[in-house]
Amino acid sequence: MFQALLPAVFRGVIEGEVVEIALKVSPVLASHMFQALLPAVFRGVIEGERYPVVMSTYLGIIGRLLLQNSSFFSSLLTQMAMEFNQEPEQLLGNLMEMWVDRMDNITQPERRKLSSLALLSLLPSDNTSVPHLNTTLGVRYPVVMSTYLGIIGRLLLQNSSFFSSLLTQMAMEFNQEPEQLLGNLMEMWVDRMDNITQPERRKLSSLALLSLLPSDNTVVQEKFCGIVNICVESLHDVMTEDPETGTFKDCMLVSEVEEPKFSDDEEPPTEQDKRRKLLALEDPVHTVSLQQCVYEKLKLQQGMMGDQGFQALMETVDTEIIHQLQEFLHGL
Repeated sequence: MFQALLPAVFRGVIEGEVVEIALKVSPVLASHMFQALLPAVFRGVIEGERYPVVMSTYLGIIGRLLLQNSSFFSSLLTQMAMEFNQEPEQLLGNLMEMWVDRMDNITQPERRKLSSLALLSLLPSDNTSVPHLNTTLGVRYPVVMSTYLGIIGRLLLQNSSFFSSLLTQMAMEFNQEPEQLLGNLMEMWVDRMDNITQPERRKLSSLALLSLLPSDNTVVQEKFCGIVNICVESLHDVMTEDPETGTFKDCMLVSEVEEPKFSDDEEPPTEQDKRRKLLALEDPVHTVSLQQCVYEKLKLQQGMMGDQGFQALMETVDTEIIHQLQEFLHGL
């Protein structure tokens, strides 16, 4: 059934393995030796290479470039940004977001560690040769802050163990307790939500912050009002009302249904469209109902705190926001 596709997969793996081994032995020489192949590797990651074993190899190559030849990575990033008609910082954000999203494709412990080290190399440092996560940059460029919050959101939602280790590391760098730094992050997140204009990323932020609930952590509870505010804003973005039943539905949910048949006048979906659909079927933004998630998380928080404690927590939220929330959750 997949016989015609296997040569491409085989070729992608073999070529990728050769490049990765060469980069491991001689990063500078291999970068120039395989310069013609590396744009295809970068392109494959950004476009969401559909075969996990190939994606794993590609991420290994990008990881070694980042760690062992950052100047070449910077020039490659600039080249690819021109191809994709994006700013380098924006493309780097998209690359990181895809990387975090596809970490499950990487099964080898060595490559998982390589990816972690590579992503950590982008965190704040004195090295400006590669764009990095920097709050000043985020304040200056809202689109960058939006991308960074999307990356943190995916880490929190889809790789919580890595997020915890990252939080611990950054807490040591900032000379703070992890809980205190988490509180600062959440405060910045709530404050800068207006930087996020894409409904998908706004929903992602809501799901990520909801993943912290239920919690008896005072830092998280202090930000409860902000979490609810963000969720209600996102519900306005993604929920559509059925005029006949008066019920709401998350318009971002996708389901795995049989592909529709197209007439001669209609263009069938491209391979890129099909890859995007497959990615969407693995993405919480498109598989988890925000309405249902909000409802379940609030019920769990209520169960943890008891009716009286939960009521006190809800009183920190504006009454109009509560009214809107009740409208969205009506019927659940």
